[in-house]
Amino acid sequence: MIEKYRICDDIRRVIFEYIPKEVLIWTTRENYQLYHRSLQPLLVSKRMYDSYIRNIVRNDYDFVLETIMKTHDVSMWRKKKYSFKNIKYGNYIHFLDCYTFENGAHKCRGLLFSNVYKKEYKKIYRSISWTN
Repeated sequence: MIEKYRICDDIRRVIFEYIPKEVLIWTTRENYQLYHRSLQPLLVSKRMYDSYIRNIVRNDYDFVLETIMKTHDVSMWRKKKYSFKNIKYGNYIHFLDCYTFENGAHKCRGLLFSNVYKKEYKKIYRSISWTN
């Protein structure tokens, strides 16, 4: 039954030329990486950026979060205080850490720790001599 709907690559390419980038972005990982930059201005203009990030974390989409952290300026996430549901957080990264923990998004939380907190945890001294 699946073979019935297969089309050749040339026809597929022509069809995809007529589909807008905003729709094409959701089809494959490669398309998401290609057209991701066009998504952020759209989300910011409609004031949906924070809810988009929360949706990513809730569903534990680590690939999407990693792409956002690589392409967007996440340094602004450290500077402002953030409040959500009448709870005040030190910054947006602290909120994301708590939100990933609450929603059980283990892949996103691991990604957050490996990219954001790795500089803070680098200075661990392993040769500490203990005294009694």
